[in-house]
Amino acid sequence: MNAAEDILPDQLIHYLNEVCFQNRNIFFKGRKHAMISHKYKCIFIHIQRTAGTSIENWIVGKDWWRIDKETKHLLASQAKVKYRKYWDKYFKFSFVRNPWDRVVSCLIFPEFYGISYHNGMLNFDGYKSKYGYPVIIENDFRFSNGKFLKSKKHMKNSVYLNILDEELDFVGSFENLKEDTDFIREKLHIKNAFQLHKKTAFSTSKLHLLIDRSTYTQDAAWYLRRLFYRNGFENNLKHNNRVYRKYYVKETREMVEDLYRRDIKKFNYTF
Repeated sequence: MNAAEDILPDQLIHYLNEVCFQNRNIFFKGRKHAMISHKYKCIFIHIQRTAGTSIENWIVGKDWWRIDKETKHLLASQAKVKYRKYWDKYFKFSFVRNPWDRVVSCLIFPEFYGISYHNGMLNFDGYKSKYGYPVIIENDFRFSNGKFLKSKKHMKNSVYLNILDEELDFVGSFENLKEDTDFIREKLHIKNAFQLHKKTAFSTSKLHLLIDRSTYTQDAAWYLRRLFYRNGFENNLKHNNRVYRKYYVKETREMVEDLYRRDIKKFNYTF
C-alpha cells in the first residue's frame, strides 16, 4: 500500500476523531483537559523539543504529563475536536524550532524518537518507521495511532505543519523565546515572566561521547534522561553557537531538509 492509499477520506477522519475523543478507552484514558487553560483562555499545541514543558509549567503550574499524560501532545486537529466548545474563543498557539537543532535535541531520547547517532552519522530509520514516512504524523504513538489521524491536509516534506494542521492565532519560535513569550504574557495577562529550564554547564563534548557509544544500554539511557532533563542541558545546547552543526555531514543535513522542507520555508529557517 502506498502513501496515497494509506490516507483516509476527510469525512471518515472527522468521524473517527469524534468517536475516539468521546471514548476515553480508545485514545485518552484521562478525564482532564490537556494543554488548555480556562484561567488564561488559551490552548497550547505542544510540539516536542520546543520548550513546551517549560511553557506548560509557566501557564498551568506543572508539566502536563503529571496532569494528564495521554493528552500532552495533540495535533491541532485533535485539539480542535476535543476543545470544540472553546476553539473559536480561546487564544491558540504553538512553538517551533530550527529543525536541524531539534533533531540533535531528540538524541537525548534516541529510543523514543527513533533518531540515533553512531560513528559520526545520524540515522532516521526508527523515526521514519514510528511516524509514517513519507507523510510524517508526529503524534504521541503511546496513546494514539497516527494512521487514523492522517488526512489529505497532511503532506510530505513537513513535520511542524502536519502537527499544526488547523489555523492558530500565533506560532512562536524557540530561537525567539523571550520576545514571543513576552507577547503571549501581554496577550493573556499572565503575571509571571516565562522561565526556561535552568541552564547547566554540562559539556556538549560529553553528550557527543555518550550518545555515540555502541553499548548504549537502557540503564544508561535512563540515567542520561534524568541528567539532561533535570539540569536543563537542552538550554545549554541551544545557546552555544549552533553547536548542533557538528553532528551533521552533507547527507544527513539534506535528510533533515527533506523531512522539513515546507516547515523550513514557512518559518524561514536555515542551517
